[in-house]
Amino acid sequence: MELLHLSTHQEQTERLGYHVAPLGLSVVRRDDVQDLIQDVYQVRVAAMLCDVDDFPRLWKPLVQRLRSSGWGTAMRAVKDSEIAARSLGFNP
Repeated sequence: MELLHLSTHQEQTERLGYHVAPLGLSVVRRDDVQDLIQDVYQVRVAAMLCDVDDFPRLWKPLVQRLRSSGWGTAMRAVKDSEIAARSLGFNP
């Protein structure tokens, strides 16, 4: 299974991959949020994490688009990386 990491920072994606590998997840990074907003119905991943600091003007339209897709009922918003880590089931 894959986890989609929306970020402009490759090193964060690599660290995330190290932590989620024991859960059986591989990490794929995308930094083209505008394209993802258009293609959200084509995305086939187990989870998505978005670095909202990297996309201050695009994360809200992305969330709106995700809510109208199949992701809507499974969304979880968190404020920082420690909360995100705990919500995925591992310690930061």
